Amino acid sequence: MPTVLEIEKEETLTTGEKREIKAKIRRLRSLLDDDEKEQRETFAYLKKSLDDHYGSR
Repeated sequence: MPTVLEIEKEETLTTGEKREIKAKIRRLRSLLDDDEKEQRETFAYLKKSLDDHYGSR
């Protein structure tokens, strides 16, 4: 998964796309405090969403 700094440097993304990705990264990081099963399910959903929208890099 890219870091926030890598996303900021990415020139092919719009400001809105960068904001959306960073929000999803924050959500993924916040999962560390949640239930383990929920973490796995949510991570899988968010990863698929990012891959579907931006493609895997």
